[in-house]
Parts: sequence; C-alpha cells; structure tokens
Amino acid sequence: MGYGRHNKKSAFNMAVADLMHNAIEGLYPALTVNPQKVRLTKGGLLCPRRPSPLRITDKLTVTFDPEFDELSGFGDDEVIVCAYNPDIAVAGINEEKCLRRDGALELQLPVQLADTPVMVYLFARDRSAKRYANSAFLGVF
Repeated sequence: MGYGRHNKKSAFNMAVADLMHNAIEGLYPALTVNPQKVRLTKGGLLCPRRPSPLRITDKLTVTFDPEFDELSGFGDDEVIVCAYNPDIAVAGINEEKCLRRDGALELQLPVQLADTPVMVYLFARDRSAKRYANSAFLGVF
C-alpha cells in the first residue's frame, strides 16, 4: 500500500524490492529480516505520533497523539494497526475503523495469535485510501 500509482503487480514488486534493499540483513546463507526496517506502507502522510501499545492477553490497544499537521495529515485519516507472527504466517488488523482524531484503537487478535508473540506495525491512510504514511514498527508484544 502506498507504493506508487501502479497496478497491483508493480506495487507488490516495489514493496518486495524495498524489503530486499532495506530490511534483509546478513550474508548468505544466514540472511535475516530486521522487522524494524520493514515497511508495510510507504508515503508522505504523517504516521500517528507517540504511539503507545499495550497488550493484555488477546487484545492489543494502541494510543497515540490525536494532533496533526494539516500539511501532512487530517483528523479523518484512518489509523490501522497490524499484528503479525511470521512463524505461523498469520496477521490481524483492526476491523473497527479508527480515525486519527480518536487517539486510540483496539485490535482483537485472531485466535491463532492469542497466545503467541506478535510484531506490531502502525500506519495511516487518508480518507480516499490514496495517500499513506510510512508504517512504524512498534515492537514485539
């Protein structure tokens, strides 16, 4: 998402190229992916500032600063959290729409992720889903 105004195949290829150039570390055959350098989304929109995640069992809550700069974001930008476990290849995102001005969102983790550690990413997109923020890695919870 946010990898240019191309067809889906080109956007996917651009995302993979970004991953290969920025997030793959080490020397063959000991290659690893640095989750802090992975970008799920790319763009000029402002990512929510000062995110603070909290996980309690199978619920993940992320609070963030609802303030924004009108040059790079708006109150009605949608904020999305993604929780991912690469070992089982399962991810979940918030199903309830959350806006930047809300200042918080909650994700009910899928049952497969309830008892496993998850990598958490946060990003925003504008109301038309055409402009995106660079995703932010919030850590493993």
